[in-house]
Amino acid sequence: MSAHPTSAELPVATGVIAGAPIHEGKVRGTTVVSDDHVRTVCFAMDAGTELAEHKAAHRISITVVAGRMRFTVHGEDHEMVAGDVVNLPRMVEHAVLAEEPTHFVLTMHIGA
Repeated sequence: MSAHPTSAELPVATGVIAGAPIHEGKVRGTTVVSDDHVRTVCFAMDAGTELAEHKAAHRISITVVAGRMRFTVHGEDHEMVAGDVVNLPRMVEHAVLAEEPTHFVLTMHIGA
């Protein structure tokens, strides 16, 4: 028996953006992968919508997939576009403002 999972056992997600359409004036999160170690959510944000300042209980990684957003951490704004990545330790206050329709992928590293 192999110590590694087979390809059928691996969580491969396709069509993530198509499955998370942007709705006018809304922020929506769609869970893509969830297990004991990681939770991955695709966020779809319309222009002008925001996630107010908050803290995550787990270490997080955010990757912008499409659009443009302002990511605020420690009171400092960072302009982020497709391909940009941010990693934060747990319990760091941060906020997100979509400056145009935006998709980003959030990965929570549970227990890390």
